[in-house]
Amino acid sequence: MILPLLLFLFSKASVGQESENFIIKLDGERIELYNPIKLSQTHVYFDNSDGKDKWVKQKQVEVMLVNNRLFLNLPVTSVSDRLQEIIAFNSEYILTGFWDDILFVYIWDKNFNPLEKKITFPSGFKKHVRKNHERMTESVIPYFGNCPELIEILNKNIDNRGKINEGVSYFNCDGVLNPLEIYLEMNK
Repeated sequence: MILPLLLFLFSKASVGQESENFIIKLDGERIELYNPIKLSQTHVYFDNSDGKDKWVKQKQVEVMLVNNRLFLNLPVTSVSDRLQEIIAFNSEYILTGFWDDILFVYIWDKNFNPLEKKITFPSGFKKHVRKNHERMTESVIPYFGNCPELIEILNKNIDNRGKINEGVSYFNCDGVLNPLEIYLEMNK
């Protein structure tokens, strides 16, 4: 039920009839988001269509689309879920992340079983560049090495001491997998 609803909602947003930024709560409610939109560790803060400050707990959100960036509510520990951005995917794996002073990256199989958890990528300091390249080689390349364009962008971001996912969102490495459809199918 939620998949057809979500596809309908995405198509309405794409033709400009409603805000292109929205969340879909676990109960199916769609909430339009207007700037400024901010994520904290536990909440999504935004303005509504009247310009009033609003918030929703992350644990109540199933899907969020902001500026063409897709976020899904995924586990970060055995007892806690959090909105994570889909950074990239290929036919077998999904790379997600969330920012909490540093970038935390997760790698999932195509059915959202965790393979690599909470890989840290601090940014902003030269001292982190070497270690971030090591983490990339150890943790990301084994799953996304067949996607040289993605790896090149991530490594360039590391060299520039920025967030490794800068300018990378929902990067489709091979055009086969649609993580959103798989996620929604699993959570019916």
